[in-house]
Amino acid sequence: MDGAALSRFLSRENVQAAEVNQPARATRRERGKADAVDAEAAAHTVLSGRTVGAVRRRR
Repeated sequence: MDGAALSRFLSRENVQAAEVNQPARATRRERGKADAVDAEAAAHTVLSGRTVGAVRRRR
């Protein structure tokens, strides 16, 4: 499932989602490139309030 499909699914299910930037390359090299590591970094970003914004909806 791609990001757009996931976003539509979450929206239909009334699940709030946020958009975050990808971590810097240096950070990814330091911590590794695993999905679990990326997910944890994204969660920390959301919990700290440093999100890019709400997920955009298509018209």
